[in-house]
Amino acid sequence: MLRVRGSEAPARSSRSLVTAVRTRALWFLLRTRSTEQLRALQDCPAWAPVDRALRSGEILVLGGMVPRLRLSGRHFDYCGVLARSVLTGLHEPMVQEALRRTVAPGGVVLDLGAHFGTISLIAAWLVGPQGTVISVEPQPACVEGIEADARLNGFAHIRVIQAAVGAASGMIEVVLAADSAWTISSSVGEHPLETGRAMVRAVAVDDLIATGAIPPPDVVKIDVEGSEVDVIAGMERTLTETRPRLIAEMHDRTSAFSRALEPFRYEMVNLDGPEPIEQAGPNVHLLASPLN
Repeated sequence: MLRVRGSEAPARSSRSLVTAVRTRALWFLLRTRSTEQLRALQDCPAWAPVDRALRSGEILVLGGMVPRLRLSGRHFDYCGVLARSVLTGLHEPMVQEALRRTVAPGGVVLDLGAHFGTISLIAAWLVGPQGTVISVEPQPACVEGIEADARLNGFAHIRVIQAAVGAASGMIEVVLAADSAWTISSSVGEHPLETGRAMVRAVAVDDLIATGAIPPPDVVKIDVEGSEVDVIAGMERTLTETRPRLIAEMHDRTSAFSRALEPFRYEMVNLDGPEPIEQAGPNVHLLASPLN
């Protein structure tokens, strides 16, 4: 007969119930309140106990590709513009599907512009414990969130590099915005919701591989808010020698990105619809695969 020592089983059951309640409460809030309304609530002293309860433990992603994905409540930005899509598992479904088609068990995935690591977690599940996921993200709070979520899900094969990605390694200025998802390099331009600027470390993919900091990737996800062409400039050797597949979101840089890839003989496919890349919208998602 199986015996459970002490009160371990009831304690686990209680924690599971609290997690379920916390998750559903967040889901209800995100269905019934706008981002602006939630931010206003956060500024209200009376909301502080509710905020603490929502952030005091873990939450469960309610759907999507990875079953029962766990997130740290303390690091989950429920006032962020991406909160609802992340909680429901519907964050960038076209990117998730592209990952499912291109990532193999034991593979290496490089997540450039990882933000809070939603795509990194999915990639880690796809490659399994024998694979590697490297998340590159400049914002300290996001880095902390990725590391916390990796621990919660037992994904020890996620590695995080706190840096922006660019054409060369060094330091760059970034524009901070009202939502962390909108942080951009100052070389891209200004942001209408700017809250400040900061100098951050920048890395080039070729340099990371040449120094042995990361292994050559099989798949590279790029979501860098307008710096896509800089990323390509910093990984020319990788594109020539390793030939990874690229899953990228454009930020009104589609034509320039296409021209930058031309010398490396890549075929690009629109992930958002049937239109050719050239006719798609400014924020199209694409899959670029090397030609033989």
